[in-house]
Amino acid sequence: MNVSLRRYCLPAAGLLSVMTLFSGCESTVPHVMGPGSFSTVVIDAGHGGHDSGERPRGGQAEKDLALDTAKRLAPLLREAGLQTVLTRSDDTFVELDDRVRIADRYGSRAILVSIHYDASGSSARGVQTFFWRPDSQGLATRVQHNLLSETGMPNRGVVRRVLRLTHNASEPAILCECGFLTNGTDYALATSSSYRQKVAEGIADGIVEQHEKGDYNLAVLPPVVSYAPPRHAYRRHHVSASRHHGKTSAKKTKSKKTSKKKKKGH
Repeated sequence: MNVSLRRYCLPAAGLLSVMTLFSGCESTVPHVMGPGSFSTVVIDAGHGGHDSGERPRGGQAEKDLALDTAKRLAPLLREAGLQTVLTRSDDTFVELDDRVRIADRYGSRAILVSIHYDASGSSARGVQTFFWRPDSQGLATRVQHNLLSETGMPNRGVVRRVLRLTHNASEPAILCECGFLTNGTDYALATSSSYRQKVAEGIADGIVEQHEKGDYNLAVLPPVVSYAPPRHAYRRHHVSASRHHGKTSAKKTKSKKTSKKKKKGH
């Protein structure tokens, strides 16, 4: 059940801020998540098949660590009474848009949770949760909080950014980065089964908490972070807002037309 934002406008200061940010309570932000508003969790293990994701030289691949974490998460959610669906259950490649389509089949009673391990400079550490849709902010906030509680990792925050999965999905969607494989300390943790179990438990606790409480009394939406992927592999699950809305091809089309006119002139 989607709960009207009006129910939370007066007692919840955080949602008052959300209301102000979007310039209107019910009409502009109609999809605030209420308690019990979903029953199915679509769990997406990042990468797979020929797409290994991040793989430190001679080390374990992100695709395998993400899949193992996803398989640990599913039974925890089922124990809490939620239904689960995996976008992949083995080492196969699934296109990003197909992952979204899988989630969309379950309609408004579903959420999408994508699991990844990150990469950057060797000094970068910690866990981070991404979202885009306003109705995903509560889910992202609760999952990030519980990830930190379970793992004790550095907090890289909840980030609102346009990613293919979180932007294109028709249901609330988040993407969790569960540690940096390019950092020695994080890599040692990520390749430990006990750490991946903690990650699964943290994500599960956040999802269950969101299922029970909804968006009540949460903080203002964070600012949008511009698209700036640090590496090619990372780019695979990101998409810029301009590209997604079909704005990148305009200059190319124009230049092609100009070159054709020049050829005709010769």
